[in-house]
Amino acid sequence: MKTRKRKAHKKHLLYKLHNRLTDQDYIGVTALIYNGNANKTLHRRFQKHVQRANAEKKQWQLSKSIQKYGKDAFENTILEIFNDKATAHKKETRLINRFRPKLNTLYRKS
Repeated sequence: MKTRKRKAHKKHLLYKLHNRLTDQDYIGVTALIYNGNANKTLHRRFQKHVQRANAEKKQWQLSKSIQKYGKDAFENTILEIFNDKATAHKKETRLINRFRPKLNTLYRKS
């Protein structure tokens, strides 16, 4: 029986979504799929963001921006590719803390 490779051991993609109309950004991480095709992976990940924004009506900042301005307002950029999930998430956290992208939903207690 063939075993699936766990996501933690897959390469991961750090990416930025930029709303050109509002000059606001989102930084995220996703597992690299499609035989390592980073552009195709990022395109698919963005499509999932769009689908969630439109179908699930999430109240996250990114979803609200997609709902209001549409998917064509966004440009997608690959920032870096990592050999493992943990390193990718550490870098994502550092970038979010450094740049405070407006479209990342930050969970704060009042």
